[in-house]
Amino acid sequence: MTHTKQVENLFGPDVERYFTNKQTGGNSNQKGSRYEDFFSVMQLAQLFQLLTNDDREDIEIYAQAEAFVDDLLIKYQKHNTQHHFQLKTSPTVNWGNGLKSIGDDFYKQKVLNDNLGIDITRTILVCSDKEKAARLQKKVPQNIADFADIIFFPEVDTINHLLLIHDEFKVLISHICFSNDIDKLEALAKLILGHWVDKKTTLTSVNGLLSTLENVFPNYLARSNIAVNLLPEVERIFSTITHFSFKIEKGYFSWRYHDFDSGTIPYSVDSTEFIAFQQEIASKCPRQFDELEGILL
Repeated sequence: MTHTKQVENLFGPDVERYFTNKQTGGNSNQKGSRYEDFFSVMQLAQLFQLLTNDDREDIEIYAQAEAFVDDLLIKYQKHNTQHHFQLKTSPTVNWGNGLKSIGDDFYKQKVLNDNLGIDITRTILVCSDKEKAARLQKKVPQNIADFADIIFFPEVDTINHLLLIHDEFKVLISHICFSNDIDKLEALAKLILGHWVDKKTTLTSVNGLLSTLENVFPNYLARSNIAVNLLPEVERIFSTITHFSFKIEKGYFSWRYHDFDSGTIPYSVDSTEFIAFQQEIASKCPRQFDELEGILL
């Protein structure tokens, strides 16, 4: 449902025209910038973790939303909360004054959301300059201070570069990836990016995007709340192989032999493939690592 009538009633026809033009400009640039897309991947990684809880919130996400603060919108429907993000890479970014300024957009977004019955509104300025972000944080206008915030997010050319220089991004991706290897983290982040870029003009459900990812590439995402014990015979076999150890983490089976060889079985422990893997070990009953290695690989 369009909000233009509420905007006109609240702020007058000049602001309504500005609001409408923002939507037109946003739609014409819907192909989006790399900066916005990379930031969206980080937000999705964080939201995917919320979806693994018992309380599966109905979370929606919008690129170029119908809003004053419109680059990215996340709606937490259960808690009637909206987080609005404005992303800026310009070195001259500032809060400004009056119509079309960031400060005024943030203020009007809160007034509009209050009018629409939204319980909690957060407006977040995302800035690619760390020092600039720190200065802007100290100068947040008083009329938006209670609901506005600033996030630093670096501008880079590649996902790999982002993983190398931005710890928060790396940590969030590692939480949802079955492996902490940098190449696996990069592959998963690129997978999320590709699906986001492809679907962001029509996507609303975060859970829907996660389900698509699980269907297309199920063995890259960490699995939570999986309590699977190995078959007793398999555990016994592993215990007899010198210098061999294993662990089940994030729903996947990882192994190590001495300090120079290790790996992760590329399907989750609750899969039919893992059952077949255990049955093969029980059937062949390897007594040393050389015999086990062929099954692991």
